[in-house]
Amino acid sequence: MKKRTILNAMMAVCVAVALSGCAGKDGADGAPGAQGPQGPTGVANITSVNYQISTSDWANVATNQWSATSGSQNPPTTDLVTAFYSLDNLSFFPLPQTNIFTTSDNLTFGYKTGSALTFFYTNTGSPAGSPTATVYINAFDIPPAVMKQNPGTNWNNYTSVRSIMNNQSQSVKTN
Repeated sequence: MKKRTILNAMMAVCVAVALSGCAGKDGADGAPGAQGPQGPTGVANITSVNYQISTSDWANVATNQWSATSGSQNPPTTDLVTAFYSLDNLSFFPLPQTNIFTTSDNLTFGYKTGSALTFFYTNTGSPAGSPTATVYINAFDIPPAVMKQNPGTNWNNYTSVRSIMNNQSQSVKTN
């Protein structure tokens, strides 16, 4: 009998603590906790960098092949990096692209983690040679969070990418 009395008393204490120790469903919320640390890549915003590659910036790296380096953007491997070119700095087209200056030419880009963007031009057409005009490049670094927030976006469409970048609610860094 003693065991039963002790067990009932312990149960009553547990029930009393549980019922009186909580504010309940309609109780007031506590104070908010401290702000967590900044994530490793900062805020999820599209960043863009504009480049102007003049005809003298292209280096001949092999027969019918030239390259030019952006010099400043080091895109991370977890982000989508997309680039668009223009010959008038008004209408931009996605890279890679062919038949820009002559038939059988090709303009593309690439990067290695921790390195600047490199633009490649190959011309096997006639006349062979490096680009004959200034090439304007607008490169975008698009974090996965932005892509997830904008499903169905054509990331090769300059107007779509620029629109999302301009509509972001947080400040956008443009170099």
